[in-house]
Amino acid sequence: MCQKEPNGIQLLVNNAGIARDDSTKFSTNGQPDMEDAQAISDHFLKSQPENWADTMKTNVGSIFWMSMTFLPLLAKGGKVTPGYTSQVINVTSISGYMKGSSSGQFSYASSKAAATHLSRMLATTFVGTKVRVNIIAPGVFPSEVCSSRCVNPNGVMSLS
Repeated sequence: MCQKEPNGIQLLVNNAGIARDDSTKFSTNGQPDMEDAQAISDHFLKSQPENWADTMKTNVGSIFWMSMTFLPLLAKGGKVTPGYTSQVINVTSISGYMKGSSSGQFSYASSKAAATHLSRMLATTFVGTKVRVNIIAPGVFPSEVCSSRCVNPNGVMSLS
């Protein structure tokens, strides 16, 4: 990679994200009786371990591996323009900050919370290299991840 970018790079944007909560998301499977422990347990135990693993691997692991892989190029690129440093921007989600069931998407919300924490760890680790790490956590907007599940009965975008 260093041969293709001999002066390094100044920006890395990590924007990968998947949601594999198809068996528990409320928009397609309904919401369990949230006062019935057995109903809650039965509903969320429909989650598949491999779906959790895929979600964590993509939404968290990719940030780690890409950031570590490109760190040398980012550090080199940060020396090109005096007064400027290189930066990693990780796109997470507002879901990673919200408490509650996240409309039945536990693995997605947990992975985005983990991505946010990983970003803080990377920022601390990269201090000596002068490579900054920042997070963008978009809220609710129409996308493949947030389609009909994000529209309340009044037609308003919402996660509740």
